[in-house]
Amino acid sequence: MFKVFLALRKGISVLPECANSLHTSIVQNNYRFKEKALQILNDSQIDSTRKIESLKTVLNLKNDSPAFKIAFENGKAELVTEFMKKKNETSNVSDAEMLIYLRYVPKYLDVVDQKLVTTFIDRILGMEFVPDSALYDVIHGLSGTKEWQKGISLYNQLKNPSKNCLENLIIASINSWDFDTCFRLLKQLCISYSTISDHILETLVESKVFETLNKTGKYHLKLFISLLAENEIYPSNNVTKKLERQLVSNGYTVNRFLFKRHGKCPKCSTQFQVQTPLTFREYSRLKGAVMKNVLVGNDVFQRSTPEEVEDFKIFIKDRAPFDVIIDGLNVLYISGIRVDQSIKYRKLLSLIQQLKEENKKVLLIGRKHMENGLRNINVSKYCHLYLVNNDSEDDPFMIYSSLMSGPDCYVATRDFLRNHMFNLKDPELKEFFVRWRKTRQLKNFVIENDKICYLPPVKEDRVAQFSENLESVHIPYEDGKARPIIDPPKTWLCAKRITS
Repeated sequence: MFKVFLALRKGISVLPECANSLHTSIVQNNYRFKEKALQILNDSQIDSTRKIESLKTVLNLKNDSPAFKIAFENGKAELVTEFMKKKNETSNVSDAEMLIYLRYVPKYLDVVDQKLVTTFIDRILGMEFVPDSALYDVIHGLSGTKEWQKGISLYNQLKNPSKNCLENLIIASINSWDFDTCFRLLKQLCISYSTISDHILETLVESKVFETLNKTGKYHLKLFISLLAENEIYPSNNVTKKLERQLVSNGYTVNRFLFKRHGKCPKCSTQFQVQTPLTFREYSRLKGAVMKNVLVGNDVFQRSTPEEVEDFKIFIKDRAPFDVIIDGLNVLYISGIRVDQSIKYRKLLSLIQQLKEENKKVLLIGRKHMENGLRNINVSKYCHLYLVNNDSEDDPFMIYSSLMSGPDCYVATRDFLRNHMFNLKDPELKEFFVRWRKTRQLKNFVIENDKICYLPPVKEDRVAQFSENLESVHIPYEDGKARPIIDPPKTWLCAKRITS
């Protein structure tokens, strides 16, 4: 601290040196504390009680709870269990201590004491008021017991649901072979949080559910692949390796390939599914739901103002329908972050001119800070232009103008538009939104001769898919290499049933 004081006296130029010195000191102290803690935890000559007391003394802890956390985080769950059993027999265990113990149950299922877990859960739930923060730990604890299903009803009571709680309940359902509940909870996870962790996918794939692909096994495999497809989830290479072992043991040959723009699998010649546009009825339902729940609702055009929204609605009413809506800021940065601004705007203009030559009526939606750049390229000569406030979120304006232009309108953006899809809680409407985006989004762009050109949407549906009788299974998966989030992986797994 004295060094910091001198730094303030001498000037800011010496502050970085002092900051580095303090950081080094903190790291060294943390390392020494960790080293001492490990020495205590690994000492076979002292019992659990003395280890906890020693931790408290050496690390200057005022109570047992932080010592429990240190022991758990260093893989010493059996030490905490032994100590807690003794303490529970001789004196009252505090609420904080019980909750910490319950919190770590899912990580140490083979070590924690089930009777102790149940005792602590009963005590916490017997309190007059149990806040969400405590219910989280209770649900974690329940997920490690035979009464894990009670955690589902508690989860549904939470005012602020926790993703970790739901994930632990899913793992519990897998371990209990209750796969109907498992897939129901997985759907709930996707609706609320849009993703499934690789840990859950690996646990599911390695479980009993796919060991034998009888009638029930086929049903669950179809559910699994449909879940990946509907939520555009791409499992890791590790997940597909585990799935491959299950498929091979059930009479499949498995190959891997790189997806290209063609209609058939290069390994088994199976025709890929084609993305089907929405029918007029489906489009009308989606439009009504988006207008009501996503774009209008209580939170009218997030981060915008009522005045701006009304002005935009009048603008669209007077000029719609459009053939293409361009996300100006998004497309502007296709050229790269470090490219000169004037070059970016000229490339954006080249895309607009291409659409103009194709007799497309274009609306460019940008932000007000783009005004000078757009004026310099005389963009209004080639398209309609609307600039939203710099603080406004432009996605809702883009979606609104597209839906108001009819089912044939395209949207040019590399944005996934996921936030708006997940505001639609109805699974069918969510599916409509995905199909609308896939068939009406221009997201594949190439830069040639300092011009941005677009490619039409890929006809094949680049998500997990299977044939009617599960004769073939195709799953795109992550290979660990970085890719633009808007582009599906190019690496695919192909599984074909061996026929005698």
